[in-house]
Amino acid sequence: MISKHLKSSFLVFIFTFFISNVKAEVTVTEYLDKESGGWAYKKSDYAYEAEKNKCHIKWNAIENKTGDSYLHVRRNCPQKFSDQIKLHRKILSKINSKTPLHTFKYIVWGTFCVENDLNWCQPVAELSLKSEEYIDYWKNYPNSKIKSPNSIFVELANASQSYDQLNKLLIEFGIEVKLDSVEKVFSNKLNSSPFSGQFSNNGAHNNPRIMYNVGMAVFEITHQ
Repeated sequence: MISKHLKSSFLVFIFTFFISNVKAEVTVTEYLDKESGGWAYKKSDYAYEAEKNKCHIKWNAIENKTGDSYLHVRRNCPQKFSDQIKLHRKILSKINSKTPLHTFKYIVWGTFCVENDLNWCQPVAELSLKSEEYIDYWKNYPNSKIKSPNSIFVELANASQSYDQLNKLLIEFGIEVKLDSVEKVFSNKLNSSPFSGQFSNNGAHNNPRIMYNVGMAVFEITHQ
């Protein structure tokens, strides 16, 4: 026969387990984002927020007065993107239940990668060492063939599928993305970049410049 003490301990364990799991459940908060800018051009702007372990993710679902809809993502998170995916998935599920994701035209993503997670930037940086167009740009600017590195960054990011983690998540919802445009390309000499000491076997001679990040990335959404 189980003693009263064991019964009591068992009930405490069950209660603690239940409470801890309730606390672990992620809640998505949805609201009309009246504090966002650009309302002269917007018909609606709904924010979807979720937070866990000091990782705060916010997606805005925006419809312009022209009828076009797009998504805008903001991340304040010390974790790598691979560890953020559960939060993004939770938010996207909420948005998709209200407005199918394939009806949105593009995603404004913000900076391509952050200091604690350079996985998306690394393939672009490596390919830029071999890009004839980019080498011509940093050697000959302002007399280079291409006057802005933006288009080169887009080409290299798409060629390397550097944002494949994002695409794998979005495929769950029947959509894919392709990098469409960027703003404010970040570049530096290889030895002064976050990738110093890397790519030594890839023709990195005389400490050339590499490009690796952008201040703003915009992805075009395609329906599978």
